Amino acid sequence: MSDTDNLLKIKIYTELGDNYLKLNKIKEAELNFNNALKIDSQNANAYIGLGFINIKNQNYKKAIEYFNKALSIDENNFNALSGLAEAKFYKGEKKEALEYVEKALDINIENVNLLIILEKIALEKNKFELLEKYLKKYLEKHPKDINVIYSMAGLSYLQDNFDTAIFYLEQIENIDPNFEKAKELKNIILEKQNLTENMK
Repeated sequence: MSDTDNLLKIKIYTELGDNYLKLNKIKEAELNFNNALKIDSQNANAYIGLGFINIKNQNYKKAIEYFNKALSIDENNFNALSGLAEAKFYKGEKKEALEYVEKALDINIENVNLLIILEKIALEKNKFELLEKYLKKYLEKHPKDINVIYSMAGLSYLQDNFDTAIFYLEQIENIDPNFEKAKELKNIILEKQNLTENMK
């Protein structure tokens, strides 16, 4: 069999694996990723697929092994980095997860799931500046994403930057006047500001 035939087979197996994984057909996905690895044991995408299967099965230790194997083949592979970040986060290894979240987001800021993981870790570990950096970077590409704007407002609120928080909340009002969480936070901030004024 020619190299071209093998490359085509690997491509088909990994694509089938990805599609079965999206459909939550785990056994079929696993079979196709393993078939790809029988032809090419250095196929990073197949290891990544197996990693995500193990995340779905909550076998985070095994998932980490697969993502590390993929990274040993392709050290800057975004999917392997983001998968490793996710697996480490769910395993409770938040310091290491944060390192991989940063590496992955530096390659591709578009992954909202990674931003959510970053937000959870950053709020727990008081890494506000780091979170702000990536949320702003995301907003440069998606300036009307009200959930991320709301995160910026909440982050500003947590740091007692009430004017900045109001600025972000007013942006949300302009995009979607019915976004209830923004209204609630704005009312809380205005009450706090009034209390502070009255105490002077």
